[in-house]
Amino acid sequence: MELGGGVLIPSWSDHSVDYFPLTRKGAGYTSVRIPLIKGSDFFRPTCMAVGPDGAFYLNDWVFSSYPIHKRGRLWKLEIDPAKAPWVKSTPDPLNDDARLANDLRTGKAGLDTNKLLDLARGSDAYLADAALTALARETWTVEALQKMAAEDRLWVFVALRRVDLNEGKWVKAFLSDADPELRFECLRWIADAVLKQFTPQVEEMLSDATLDYHLFEAVLATWNTLRGEPGAGVTNPEVLAERITNPKTPARLKGYALRLLPAMNKQITVSLLRELFAAGDEVLSQEAVRTLAARNADDARAMLAEIAADESQKVELRADAVAGLASSTKAEEHGLLVKLSAGKDDSLRDEALRALRFTDKDKSFAMSVTRPAFDDTAAWLKMLDALPGKADGEAGRRIFFHSKVGLCATCHRHSGRGNVVGPDLSLVSRQGDRAAILRSILEPSREVAPQFYPSQVKLKDGSEFIGILLRSSNTEVFRDLTGKERSFPQTEIVKRTELKTSLMPQGLVMSLTDEELRDLLAFLTVQ
Repeated sequence: MELGGGVLIPSWSDHSVDYFPLTRKGAGYTSVRIPLIKGSDFFRPTCMAVGPDGAFYLNDWVFSSYPIHKRGRLWKLEIDPAKAPWVKSTPDPLNDDARLANDLRTGKAGLDTNKLLDLARGSDAYLADAALTALARETWTVEALQKMAAEDRLWVFVALRRVDLNEGKWVKAFLSDADPELRFECLRWIADAVLKQFTPQVEEMLSDATLDYHLFEAVLATWNTLRGEPGAGVTNPEVLAERITNPKTPARLKGYALRLLPAMNKQITVSLLRELFAAGDEVLSQEAVRTLAARNADDARAMLAEIAADESQKVELRADAVAGLASSTKAEEHGLLVKLSAGKDDSLRDEALRALRFTDKDKSFAMSVTRPAFDDTAAWLKMLDALPGKADGEAGRRIFFHSKVGLCATCHRHSGRGNVVGPDLSLVSRQGDRAAILRSILEPSREVAPQFYPSQVKLKDGSEFIGILLRSSNTEVFRDLTGKERSFPQTEIVKRTELKTSLMPQGLVMSLTDEELRDLLAFLTVQ
């Protein structure tokens, strides 16, 4: 609902009404939420309207259940602009980008195809959306798209979704295209429209050994959608385990499935992982080692020690194995780490020293004596950029998943591995610049997306629980600190308090050397 130069937005799930002053940014807007009304669990605003007196009227459903219960409420909200300095007085005027976007949507712009494609690929999401609308308005044939450059063909294909999502001829023409991004968009189209006529082709793709990981995820999610289980996405453990244990599944695809499957799945034993590792496929061997490391169990560490000590194995595999030994308490495995920490290979030496961190064998851990304040991101970047040598993104990946330092994967997921307490960071490099990513590490509570605010729950039995609220109804569902869902009937909850801080504690960088922080940042910023 418009109010001055902003909008009022009611939220059923957050039990609130917030104000968002709108500031022009390109063809769109940017805003900062201003909390206006915060109610109890029985305040569930759904609709708003403006009365003839200028007051706002809110429909409050009260309960989380959908059936009509005759206990709803109607609220009147009066806002005096003279006493509300937070209200933006007037909307920002249209700028050139906004006018262009309007013209593109109404067909008045008259831009040629090349210019439209440039805008579709641009950084302004609103202009890009308008350009796609304009592209969809043009007349296209399969033959015309086939003659275009791959990147141009991709964007025209995306635009054509807007014409008729149930039209299968475009998918049929390009599902086997050489461009993996175009094949990905074909799969997205199939899944969004649930085009079941393509089920045989999608099933066939699940055995295509040439797929990369990104495309494998898309095929798996599409296949689950076509068989009526869209919620399974890429995480259905039964399907993943079947792919891994099926002798007909190509080795590389077994590796991708192994990456997505929880490390402690009962069907994935150390004996099976040994068999998969011995298959000789680079991707499968790599994923087998990383699954062993994630299991954090004695039998898994015993195999990791074998791999770490085997000089015939690739250094990258041995380094992953060494990282997996960080949780070991066995003297013989510590002895292996000490031996490797004195070796000639830099990767193995550094990884062994990291695995020995915080033990009496760790003689090299050192941070800068005068590290900047956590809120001085620019000074941290300057310090990291002044370090000798180059950043090592692969070392950064091992730090991300490390059980002793970094600890990122305790809450975050990246490229199919890790936990789901906090945001998935697989695409974090696309969402912010290097400084923004470093700032989120140094000051995790500075900017927290509302959906990741933790809640502190006090229960009738006197116990307390902290987790992230997922769904609120007669039963409240939270994600706990291990990534698992926990449910509590509302009748058992005495009090629920939303915390505005991140679950990620400040100071995690204190477990890292300056070089390690630089490596971690390199991993998170790689495209």
